[in-house]
Amino acid sequence: MAKKIWFSKPLARQWDIYLKNYKYYHENVERFFNRMLQKLNNPFQGWQNNQLNTFVWSLWYFDATKKMLHLYFVDKSLKEFLENVPLADLDGISKYIDENGLITDQGILQLKYFPFGIHIPYENKYKAFAFGLMNNQFNQMVLSWAVENGGAWCSELNYKELLEKDTEEAKEITKIFRLAINTIAYMEAFPECVKEGVPEFVKEPTEDNSITLEIAEKVLEPIQQSESGKIISPHFRKGYYKRLSSDFYKNKKGQIIFVSETMVNGKAKTVYTTERIKDIDSL
Repeated sequence: MAKKIWFSKPLARQWDIYLKNYKYYHENVERFFNRMLQKLNNPFQGWQNNQLNTFVWSLWYFDATKKMLHLYFVDKSLKEFLENVPLADLDGISKYIDENGLITDQGILQLKYFPFGIHIPYENKYKAFAFGLMNNQFNQMVLSWAVENGGAWCSELNYKELLEKDTEEAKEITKIFRLAINTIAYMEAFPECVKEGVPEFVKEPTEDNSITLEIAEKVLEPIQQSESGKIISPHFRKGYYKRLSSDFYKNKKGQIIFVSETMVNGKAKTVYTTERIKDIDSL
């Protein structure tokens, strides 16, 4: 008998609250969302908590109005890989958001916003991340996210500052930031791994804005045989993502690629090199 597969569910707590409320009051999405924002805008909690609550429930609203992209990872190891790929080209990803994000009103400003959620196999449904990525008025990326009962945010500047700290909180936030940014880069770099709809073994209704992410062979080391004769399972390559911005690339200008640092059988697999390649692990 095949092992049952389950997935984490972005914004599960917020959906629990809405569905419980709907059972008694039958409020539509628009009315419920506006009422929640008014309820959570508490002057005694401070502007930061109010702003965070707005971020979290705005993510729910994007989901409820079918504007959030749902990503199903076919393998949990893909999440672990993306959490640890260093960010070497934040400017390139920022340009991608400008070109592909939704327009959202932020007060008097209109900014590009990219909302998406990640479903991970064999993970508690409440531990799923819902992300909102935007470029603010200072042309810096800002990531907001919801997970379990709460959420947080981190700007591009905050991320770089946290890299210099050796606390558990700093490590966790930078890991989340890399997961979000690298997930977008991965989809662009490996379009052949992006499949329409949910995985075939998922029993949930298929949403129009759901896709499945498979593992690209290009990010895996080849299967090897050890001296003892045992087969060594493939593992993920070290590398990073880069957006091609130079006119030198002609047909591929504007694309995001995965840059591998490894060499296999004496042949370089690196698409792009830099003098700072040995310092990549610190980014």
